[in-house]
Amino acid sequence: MGLFARICLQRRKLSSTLIACWLALSGCETAKTIIGSDQEPPPIPGKRISVLALEKSLEPDPDLAGAPIRLPRPQENLAWPQMGGSPSHVMEHPAAEASLSPVWSISIGKSETENNPILTSPIIVNQMMFALDAESNLSAIKLGSAAPAWKKTLVPSGEETEGSVGGGLAYDQDTLYATTAYGYVFALNPENGSVYWWKKIGVPVRGAPVVSDGRIFLLSIDNRLHVLSHEDGSTLWQHQGIEEKAGLLGTASVAVSKNMAIVPYSSGELYAMRVENGRIVWSDSLIYQGRLGADTPLSDIDASPVIAGNSVYAGSNSGRLVAIDLRTGSPLWEKEIATSTTSWVAGNYLFVVTTGNDLICLQRINGKIHWITSLPKFSDPKDQENPIVWTRPLLAGDRLIIANNHGEVRAISPYSGKILGSISVNGGVRVSPIIARGTVYLLTTEAEAIALR
Repeated sequence: MGLFARICLQRRKLSSTLIACWLALSGCETAKTIIGSDQEPPPIPGKRISVLALEKSLEPDPDLAGAPIRLPRPQENLAWPQMGGSPSHVMEHPAAEASLSPVWSISIGKSETENNPILTSPIIVNQMMFALDAESNLSAIKLGSAAPAWKKTLVPSGEETEGSVGGGLAYDQDTLYATTAYGYVFALNPENGSVYWWKKIGVPVRGAPVVSDGRIFLLSIDNRLHVLSHEDGSTLWQHQGIEEKAGLLGTASVAVSKNMAIVPYSSGELYAMRVENGRIVWSDSLIYQGRLGADTPLSDIDASPVIAGNSVYAGSNSGRLVAIDLRTGSPLWEKEIATSTTSWVAGNYLFVVTTGNDLICLQRINGKIHWITSLPKFSDPKDQENPIVWTRPLLAGDRLIIANNHGEVRAISPYSGKILGSISVNGGVRVSPIIARGTVYLLTTEAEAIALR
């Protein structure tokens, strides 16, 4: 059963349970009278308060009014080898030109469909882009070329491509690693796509692998962490989280730094483990018990955790954004902010896109909000139709670059939240922009890779 189906089934079960409980509490005669009569039932006594009025709004901290934001100076990065740019998901402040416009594009394969969304970011190493299309076809593209250098299907023989969601790419030690929705892990020769080794996990893999010091970290859809050897794919150790029947469509990846792996599960669990043996150092839950919005009951962690220095930054869809000491697990601060996109860390600041489509700049040390920029929520605001979903922000050349599923790409000042400009691309963008050698790359829902420089 697909992710969409599981979510819908879970919600139908919840609705049925609530209706049954209401009928039982109301009594058979009362229920019969209300359902079978044209008369309005008498109002329930008590003061009425809008549910929306209970939702907390975010505001900048008045203590920070007028305080300047100072970021690290832009530095050119030569590659983007993994999801999030690095095993820790920190890239600080990559350099980019003062203005960006499309300079090159290429089709990487099959466009996404309703049942086959493109959720996997491309990676870039050695002037080559590697990307997966909507049907798990892998393309290797020399940057600037008009055709792929090679292509390879990662679909097992006899398997259907319809409804396959998940997988991802990573590169380390001259090897290209790929995970798939079919439950396979491949180690490939990046020169020609030949297979060094492969391993069958047995269940779909939720997201992109993370590779660090000869270890491959990946999460399967049953909330199990698999840690494999880069040499032959043998299992070094595993960890099982609580299985979750419903979850968001997207995926999170493990963060690795300083001999620690931070593991997010769709159940809302967050674990810190030793990379060499899986020993648990500390754990936390990112489930928020209050209500922040209509889409927050799911406890899923869809945003990858970020390790910056000795701090971990992690957020959940249910409404907890936390900073935690990497070594001890002690909480540093917490905010009632729901997010499903990975935060961007640069210097002393954290940039977050909320599930309510607010782009926020927070101080890393205490979580105080510097500024908030509201982003469009619907392409048809009047009727609140066609929801807009924004990607993770990319800090590049003194601006935050963010895209959405309707094809708009915006540049926003990281210093004030002011909108600096925007462009439109064909199709939408679901996966976060990436950057290498000063060039920003987008992968659209039409399976088109676009270079901006």
